[in-house]
Amino acid sequence: MARIFFTLYAGIIAAVLLFWNSVIYLYGERDMIESQRILQGYTALSGMIYELEGREAWLKALKTAADINLMIIEPVDPAQHLSAQEMTLLKQHGGYFRAQLGTPWDEYFLYEKAPNEVVWVQYDSSKEYWHQSEFVMQVFKLGFFSIIALALALWIWSFHRKLSRLEQAALQLSRGEFSGRAPIGFFQEVGGLNKAFNHMVERLEQLVSSHKRLTNAVAHELRTPIFRLRCQLELLLPEMSRQELDEYIHSMDEDLVELDTLVDELLSYARMESGRENFSPSQTQLDSWLNQQQDLTRGCQHSVSFDLGDQANVNSPNSKGVNAEFDSNLIRRALSNLIRNADVYAETEIVVGYEVKGDSVLIYVEDDGSGIPEQDRERILQPFERLDVSRNRSSGGYGLGLSICREIAHLHKGQIVISDSQLGGARIALELPLLTPNRSLHL
Repeated sequence: MARIFFTLYAGIIAAVLLFWNSVIYLYGERDMIESQRILQGYTALSGMIYELEGREAWLKALKTAADINLMIIEPVDPAQHLSAQEMTLLKQHGGYFRAQLGTPWDEYFLYEKAPNEVVWVQYDSSKEYWHQSEFVMQVFKLGFFSIIALALALWIWSFHRKLSRLEQAALQLSRGEFSGRAPIGFFQEVGGLNKAFNHMVERLEQLVSSHKRLTNAVAHELRTPIFRLRCQLELLLPEMSRQELDEYIHSMDEDLVELDTLVDELLSYARMESGRENFSPSQTQLDSWLNQQQDLTRGCQHSVSFDLGDQANVNSPNSKGVNAEFDSNLIRRALSNLIRNADVYAETEIVVGYEVKGDSVLIYVEDDGSGIPEQDRERILQPFERLDVSRNRSSGGYGLGLSICREIAHLHKGQIVISDSQLGGARIALELPLLTPNRSLHL
C-alpha cells in the first residue's frame, strides 16, 4: 500500500504543478502587462512632477510613493549598473522590465525615464510585511500538500481495510471453507466486488455440494443394477431350460436398459447445467403447440386432460392465443418430465394447461395426489432428490426429471414454480417470459 500511496501522491503533485506552471505560462505575460500599466500610471504622474518641479521633486515624489508601498526606489546609471541583457529587455518592453529571482524581495523593476535615466524599484526586505507574506505563502503550500497527503492516506487506509477483509474471505475459500463471506456495507465494499465474490462463493458451494451429492447418488444408482446383473450371471447354469434362460436374459436386458437410461439422464443434466445444450428458441403460438403435445400422455396410468381455456392474448389483438419464444424440443422434454412426475403421484387425474401472469406465461401440470410439502419444494429440484427416499426406479425414477426441468427453465430465463393444485395435489409450472417487442431470448 505504501507504493500505491507514493505513486498516487507523486502523480497528484505532478498534475498540480503542471497545471500551475501552465497557468503561469499562459497568463504570466498578461500579469506583466497589467503591472506595467499600473507602473506607467504612477510614472506618468511622476513625469508631470518632473516637468513642473524638476528632478529633485520628482525623486522625492517617487520615494514617498515607494515608502507607502514598502519598496525601495533609486535612480541608476544604465552604463554602470545594467547589463546588456537588461538594457535589451527594457527596449523590448517599452521601457519597463520586471525580473523574478525567487522570493518577493528578490524581485525588482526597471523603468527608463529618459535615455540616461533609469529607475530601480525593489521590495524593501527590511519590512516585516514581506516576510509575513512569504511565510503565509509557504504555510499555504505546506498545508495544501499536507491535506492532499492526509486525504490520500485516509482513502488508501480505508481501501486497504476493505481489501484485507476481502483477502481473508478469499483465503478461507482457498482452504475449502465456503462459510466465509466478504462483508457487505457502504464502508466495507470495494465497489460491486464483494457482492460478486459472495455470489461466486455461493455458486461454488452449490457446485461442490451438487458434485458430492451427484457422486454419491451415481454410485448408489449404479450399484443396484450392477448387483442384479452380477447375481443373475452367477445364477446362470448350463442345465437351465430355454425358458428359464430367456427370463434371466430378459431381466438382465432390463437392467442394461436402466443403466443406459441413467447414463442418458446424467449426460443430459450435465449438458443443461454447463450450458452446452443446443438452444434454438423460436416464436411459438402456445395453444397450437400444446395441442400437439398430447401424445406425451401415452403410457400414463392416470387420466390426463389439456385445459387450454380461453386465454386473453396480450401480444396482438389480431391473433389468437398467446405467443411465447422458446425451444420447442427442450420445453417438450420438460413437459414430458412434469407429466411423468405427476403420473407417479396422481390418484386419478392430471391436468395440463397454461396461464398468463403479468409478463410471463406458466405452462403447468397438476394432479390430485398428496401434494408436495412447502419445505421440500426447493429440495426436490436438486439432482437425485426424491420426495420419498424409499422409492425405487419403478416408482420414483432417478430424481433427475425436475432438475432437468429447472435447467431448461433457466435457459429460457424462467423458473420452476411449485404450488398447491386446486385438484388437491401439486401444481408444477414452467414460468417463461412472454414474447414482447422489447424482449427476446436471442442475445
